[in-house]
Amino acid sequence: MILQVLAWFMLLAFPYLNKPPGVDHFLWSFNLEHFLYYFFLIVFFNLNYFYFIPYLFQKQKFLKFFSAVILSFIIIILSRTFIVEFLFPKREISEFRFHFSAAGYLIIAYAISTAFRALQDWFVAKQEKEVLISEKQKAELAVLRHQLSPHFLFNTLNNITELMHKDVNVAEEYVGKLAALLRELLQKEKLEKILLRDELNFVKNYVDLQKIRLNENNKLSFHVLGDPKNLMIEPFILINFVENVFKHGLGDNNKLVIHIKIENSVVELITENTISEYKKDQSGGIGLANIQKRLQLIYPQKHDLHILSTDKYCVNLKIDLA
Repeated sequence: MILQVLAWFMLLAFPYLNKPPGVDHFLWSFNLEHFLYYFFLIVFFNLNYFYFIPYLFQKQKFLKFFSAVILSFIIIILSRTFIVEFLFPKREISEFRFHFSAAGYLIIAYAISTAFRALQDWFVAKQEKEVLISEKQKAELAVLRHQLSPHFLFNTLNNITELMHKDVNVAEEYVGKLAALLRELLQKEKLEKILLRDELNFVKNYVDLQKIRLNENNKLSFHVLGDPKNLMIEPFILINFVENVFKHGLGDNNKLVIHIKIENSVVELITENTISEYKKDQSGGIGLANIQKRLQLIYPQKHDLHILSTDKYCVNLKIDLA
């Protein structure tokens, strides 16, 4: 609206800034004709912009739209002619030139107002589309996050069940540590972003918890290199891959690898584990599908995920947190 007011002001001021030779700008007739020109242009511009296009054309009332535009043309040209002839009866007017110039100005006003309206509607539609996409992504992400806790709990309870048959005391210790992890999970899963440092601590605590299940035939290589600084990350984006290492990798003479490296703003996770024969057809599942969708929603152009599944299951994930 402000831009439109400025545009009309500049249009009204143009004849005064570009004075034709022999014309006295202080003549009442010059001022009146000048303002009549642009008064009708402003009226027609705003009629087309605020009423004809949104209430007739966009609602597919095409006959009414074109009838209204043509009728406005006729009324404005006749009104302007009548006013000029009434106020200046002795002035000689070339009817064809007079009407042609008026129609030309109106056509220009019609074209500009139509273009402006189309541009504004395009911006509004684009913004609304972006909002809808954003809301849809938030809804999808909320669903995926709600899947995370049950999935994490289901896997861990399976581990407890296995331990109950081996050592009740160890299983009891496991339940206590699990409770601490779940408390942290529930507290932070509703946050949009958490410190990378907190995510890494959660992974470390989970690995410490899983070490209870390791035996002398399992070799674990776990380390974290680099400074997380104040980088922020999607909550629990790494834990699914770490879970899968223990879920599918435990067995006789299996090597488990969990390496995390932070360099500048990029965090890289490398995991590797041998897949037991009876678990080869179980790798992935809801946890992997969940994490892939979350990565696509949150880091669409900022992550690189490679998964290789043969006799070993290898994951290489890089996320740019800048």
